[in-house]
Amino acid sequence: MIKNGTWSLLKMGLAIVVVILAGYALITGDYSGSPYMTIALGLMVIAMAFDEREKQRNAYWPILIGTGIFSLLVGFYILIF
Repeated sequence: MIKNGTWSLLKMGLAIVVVILAGYALITGDYSGSPYMTIALGLMVIAMAFDEREKQRNAYWPILIGTGIFSLLVGFYILIF
């Protein structure tokens, strides 16, 4: 599958994107990037789920997958409507 540590790198990159978009929205007051931030947050949670699954922590990853998919749906809904 994917090399060990790749999920952590992806999580870190997406977390940086989320923080930058949230900081921009807070500083400027322009919340038009909110759907992109929500989509990046959903992708980050899904990456966390695959990282947890890879670490054999079976209790958390199904909940994280559900949360990530819900966040993606909300982000795309905001973006489209």
